[in-house]
Amino acid sequence: MLCVSPIPLHAHDPYEITTTLSLYSNRTELQILMEFRTGMLLVSREALIGPDEAQTLFDSESHGLREAAKNLFELSASGKELVAERVDATLGVENHIQFQVVYPPSLAQQLQLKPRALSALTNQGPYGASVSVLDMVNKKVVGQAVLFGTSPAAEFGPSPNSIEVAPAQVVRLSKSQIEPTSQPEPGAPVGLTAAGPKATNRTAAWWLIGVMGAGLLSFVFTRFSRKEPVA
Repeated sequence: MLCVSPIPLHAHDPYEITTTLSLYSNRTELQILMEFRTGMLLVSREALIGPDEAQTLFDSESHGLREAAKNLFELSASGKELVAERVDATLGVENHIQFQVVYPPSLAQQLQLKPRALSALTNQGPYGASVSVLDMVNKKVVGQAVLFGTSPAAEFGPSPNSIEVAPAQVVRLSKSQIEPTSQPEPGAPVGLTAAGPKATNRTAAWWLIGVMGAGLLSFVFTRFSRKEPVA
């Protein structure tokens, strides 16, 4: 067995969209992290730019990016679709784009998360979203899933069926769960060029599952221990 030390969870793979659904008593918060190229594809921008031009392009497309984030997934609670109350977008480390989509509270309800706009990326590569659902009140992991553009809705039950997080836990992955992936060349233009060798959805799914297993606990510990502002 392979022991993996806790590491911060980031969307390093060009095709990965890291998604965390956090359930609070007063709100439901969807955080989405993706590479710059992925965000630009969502607003139909494919022009080649340099890293120093990313902020300018991000600012010019901020409205479209927020709309894209709002429509990327369809979130339902107890069979009723939730409507986003607020969408924020920021340009972060290594020009990754992070979205925060805030919905009404849905704690202890049956949830469905359906990929709605991921299908728009199907012809651009095996884009997939690694999803983790966290009960921030009871400090539990409700569930995980990997979604592609053609995936059915992922269902997550109420918190009693969830996984309790123990600080002493160590993530253990078998070697078969980890597959090598190519990384962008250092100093390459911000990812608006081809993201790397073509891969199958199956390969991408295994990689995303491995990444989620390796980084989820450290990410969960950070989220659970961080003091969140009251919305």
